[in-house]
Amino acid sequence: MHGLTDNKHLWLLIAIVVGVHGLLLMHDWTNPEALFKGDRADGRMGKIQYLLGLEDRPNAFQGAFTEQGTLSDGAAQSATGYWRTSGRTLYGPDGRPTALRGWRIGGKQADGPLTEGFFRNLVNQGVSGNHVAFEIWWSSRWGPSEPTPSRSGTYRTEKVANLLTSMRNAVRAGLWVVPSFRVSWDQAYAADNLANDGLGAKPWSGWADHIMLIHNDTVTTGGSDYGKYRDRFFVWLDWLIPQIQADREINSAIAFWEMWHLPFHRHTTETDSDRDDYLDTTPGTGFAKLLLDKFREHETEKLLAFSFRAASILTRAKDHDWTPLGDSNIAYITGGYGWHDLLIKDPPDTGKTWPVDSTQPKWNATDGEFEFITFGAAKNIAFISQEGPGLHPNLRMEPIGADQKAFLNGLFDLYNEHANGWAFHGLKSDTPQPELESSDEFGGYFRQALNGAKP
Repeated sequence: MHGLTDNKHLWLLIAIVVGVHGLLLMHDWTNPEALFKGDRADGRMGKIQYLLGLEDRPNAFQGAFTEQGTLSDGAAQSATGYWRTSGRTLYGPDGRPTALRGWRIGGKQADGPLTEGFFRNLVNQGVSGNHVAFEIWWSSRWGPSEPTPSRSGTYRTEKVANLLTSMRNAVRAGLWVVPSFRVSWDQAYAADNLANDGLGAKPWSGWADHIMLIHNDTVTTGGSDYGKYRDRFFVWLDWLIPQIQADREINSAIAFWEMWHLPFHRHTTETDSDRDDYLDTTPGTGFAKLLLDKFREHETEKLLAFSFRAASILTRAKDHDWTPLGDSNIAYITGGYGWHDLLIKDPPDTGKTWPVDSTQPKWNATDGEFEFITFGAAKNIAFISQEGPGLHPNLRMEPIGADQKAFLNGLFDLYNEHANGWAFHGLKSDTPQPELESSDEFGGYFRQALNGAKP
């Protein structure tokens, strides 16, 4: 009997050795140290620490919705290995309701590139959240862009490596990543840059007009034509998306792809007809469907995000009973700073009241709630905030003004409860982040929001 017990122990030991050997063979050895870091449970369960239960995954934010009594359809579901939505809820790769709370990195910052130490300092301070969204501009002079309207297909190829390095370093610090694609920042600046072949007063703002992109108008500068806006945008996506996917380490850590962040941002001439054209889901011709299909050419399973970030688009969709995109794994983007100048400019505006003065996201006085909540409930779709709450680094002084505090904490609470998390805008370029100490007023609110608590 004793010998039989020894044999059982021997077979158990052999099974463990074989299992661990299999894991080692499956691991991506282009990043050997990631095998033992175990900061991020990546759905495929390819880390020894995760399989052995030795990591606590402090940034998972699982179950926050049911604890707060919101998004109540969020019961655990089967694991898929990637992020997805069902109804109004976002699910992590393990099938549990999971919020994405973290940071949004500007295109200029990611151009650095940012080091692994940059992200690990945030992790070590307990203020990293669980994901980082990276701004990726098409017509700008930041990152791997197409900076010159007269040179179609000429990209800043030398900046691809910097973007990938920044993203990879975030992953190695244990964070999920979101590629967030942008077009241009301001309509007036875009017109100036277009007239000056990409080198107007603010070339980083980009040269592409959003309305012209949706309509696929001709790119004209210096009296000559250079292709069409949407065609060039899509060719640029065809060029860049596969390069991100080719990095296995990054690709395994993509939470979702944001297809176009904030259409109509600082564009003041769009009409309801332009908004309808953006929302058009007609197969083969409608812009929304064409954009979705372009990304699905490259990514067949992972979560995609369609932007309602501009309040005017969501209002139009809500008022005209827009039918959501028929995709099996899609979310919708909301966000904003409530009242922009209050949180972003110095000195801030005063005399604004939360929530009734909030314009981004838009408060609807008739319904008595935010438009994205009303629309999300009516259509049973999941929203994700990918901008805001935001508080400009220069404004992080204590005590925080009463109006600022009301908007800041109101947005934290709103996005936690109804938008599956948030991506904070306003990360300083220096590390560590001294203003995020738990003893500071702002740091305390930030940490509470990260943990899903009401600030």
